[in-house]
Amino acid sequence: MREPIAPADPHEYDERERKRAEKNAAQMERDRQKTAAARAALAVRQAKKIQLIGWKAVDLNSPGAVAVKEWRTDLLAALGGEEHLTPQKVALVNAASLTMLVISRLDDLLLVSTGPLVDSKTFELLPFILQREALVDGLSRRLKMLGIERVKPKSVTDLKTFAAEMRARRKEADDEEVEPEIIEAESGPVDTNEDIGV
Repeated sequence: MREPIAPADPHEYDERERKRAEKNAAQMERDRQKTAAARAALAVRQAKKIQLIGWKAVDLNSPGAVAVKEWRTDLLAALGGEEHLTPQKVALVNAASLTMLVISRLDDLLLVSTGPLVDSKTFELLPFILQREALVDGLSRRLKMLGIERVKPKSVTDLKTFAAEMRARRKEADDEEVEPEIIEAESGPVDTNEDIGV
């Protein structure tokens, strides 16, 4: 068997190995950057796709969607109506509605749970209970930003009430009108020779 031919100078061999290692490291770094860039681009495309789909991908008759819509409607009514809120507050209302859905589902899970709520080895609460508490804290912070006090909406009467009020006002005005006084002329002989200015 032939032995590999060693270079005349051992330093030359070390230099070639060092250059080869540097080249491999540089290639690996370029591959890593390409992979990271590809993942970032994919994440951006998926985020755009999700933003474009939004509620279109959700069945609006599903129990979750109905619960979110009902809670959002109640919250908007308590804040005086969506038309009186800034876009930032509307975004907080949307986030609070979704958080409330998650909390209510965790409450359902907690109520039907038959197992222990404390780990017998570590004597700690189960993780989903701690996550629920974190969600409740987040919800309370959002509600504080929105304002917990109920805002009275502007008093706007509906069409039927307005029509009834207008009829009542018109009736009152008609009752208050003074009827013209009729003066009856005295009956007597009429003078036909009276100068009428013709």
